[in-house]
Amino acid sequence: MRKFAYPIAPMVLATVIAQMMEMSLGQSMLMSQGSIFILFTRPISGAFMALAIASIIRGIWLQMRTHAPEVALEEVD
Repeated sequence: MRKFAYPIAPMVLATVIAQMMEMSLGQSMLMSQGSIFILFTRPISGAFMALAIASIIRGIWLQMRTHAPEVALEEVD
């Protein structure tokens, strides 16, 4: 991390939050008896899931668009 000048604080924060999220996901799966659809039952959680999916699709689309070969058009006089 020092070699590439990454700050340590965000990594520590991500580690703590990741552990809390993993525990919460486990509790949710136990409450719903293994059904992933519990994450979509409330409107706010559904909206956040939709935003996450949309941002992933947009990122893939932009990456594919930037790496697409360019086609040269010939000028007709």
